[in-house]
Amino acid sequence: MQVLKRAKFIIAIIFLLLSVYLLVPNNRSGREVDGDTVCISHMRGIHHSLTDYYKANGKYLAAVTQCEDRLFSWRYIIARDKMASGHIDIWYNWDVDESWQDTHNNEEIAFPYFACHVESVASKQRKVSETSYLMLLRPNTNMDSLSNSVVIVVESADCGIHWMEPRDLSIETLHKVDNPFGKGLLNSYHDGYVYALRKNGNIIRISKNLQKCDVLAILEGK
Repeated sequence: MQVLKRAKFIIAIIFLLLSVYLLVPNNRSGREVDGDTVCISHMRGIHHSLTDYYKANGKYLAAVTQCEDRLFSWRYIIARDKMASGHIDIWYNWDVDESWQDTHNNEEIAFPYFACHVESVASKQRKVSETSYLMLLRPNTNMDSLSNSVVIVVESADCGIHWMEPRDLSIETLHKVDNPFGKGLLNSYHDGYVYALRKNGNIIRISKNLQKCDVLAILEGK
């Protein structure tokens, strides 16, 4: 039993060091690692988590899951599973038994996978508990029926959404606005582009100079 506890503790230490390595840019071999590397790593991690969920449950994780009288975000489900398997809660103090509106949860930093380092550094509006990544919702459509080239997760810097909050971005909203880029829409602090994740795991850059029709075509995998 003691050996098992020690092994779990070592695994937790490794996970913490990896999180710090990814989240905190520093000088490695005389070269600073830019925020793009971290953001791409986070999106890749999101895809792995969604794929793992599919393998375990035979279906993709929905944007919102209802359990009794509570609604849970896909980000919450991923984080809960990772905390359970990796014992991340040793260092982070989120109370997953309480809602995202809980005062304690609002004071905690966002789960590492769901915060773009570039936004965290550059934004003066973003609260530490807010997410940088939103699932792109399509009315009456679940992820299982989408083609592999369709975009499923997008960057939305300064979106004002808590990482646990069951709220994302509807593609209908992007159809209604004149410009799909900006606060509450597709948004980032990367220079001239927004990162997006396709269902097949490909991570793409969407230029902020593109016309709305071209952006919507990319989001639909065309």
